[in-house]
Amino acid sequence: WRQAVQEAARALTASTAVEVRVAQRSTGELSINTTVAQRVEVLDTHRAKLGRLVEVVRSDLVAGGSCLTFCKTKKRCDWLVKQLSTELEGTWVRAIHSGKNQREREKTLEGFRASTASGGKETAILVATNVASRGLHIPEVPLVLIYDFSSAADYVHQVGRTGRVGAIGRAVTFYVTGDGDALEL
Repeated sequence: WRQAVQEAARALTASTAVEVRVAQRSTGELSINTTVAQRVEVLDTHRAKLGRLVEVVRSDLVAGGSCLTFCKTKKRCDWLVKQLSTELEGTWVRAIHSGKNQREREKTLEGFRASTASGGKETAILVATNVASRGLHIPEVPLVLIYDFSSAADYVHQVGRTGRVGAIGRAVTFYVTGDGDALEL
C-alpha cells in the first residue's frame, strides 16, 4: 500500500490492531486473487438491490451458469428466493440457511451441485446466509453476489466460493450506506 494509505490506516486504528495480509507475494506487497474479478456497486437504496441483482444475473450469467448469493438473514434469503423465482422464471432458485433442517439443506446443496457441474442445463441461484460461506465444496461457481455486505471477514469467505482451484470467478457486492462496517470496504 502507498505510504499515505498506511499512515491513514495507522491513525484510524487502535495501537493493538493487527495487520493481516492475504495472498501476499514474497516481496511483501499485498495482492488479490487474480482469478476473481471483484466489484463493489454502491446503490442509493436497499430497494435498488433487487433490480440490480436481476440485471447482473441476466447480463453476467451464461445459460446453465450458477450463482451463489449471500444475504444477512434467513428472512431476507426466503424473500429473495420468492422475488427471483418470479423475476427469473425458469431459473432454479433455492435458499439455504440455519432455519432449514439438515435434510432440506443437503437436498438443496445436491441440487445446486448438480446444476453447477460442467454442462449444467439449468441456470441456478443458491441464496444463502453465511452457512454457505465456509466449509462447503461447490465446484464451478462462476459468480458470487453479496446482496448484504456485513464485514470484511465475511466478504473474504463469501468471495472465496468462486475462482476456486484456478478457475476464473466474479464477485459483485451491493453496498448501501449503513450496510456492515463501511470502513472495512
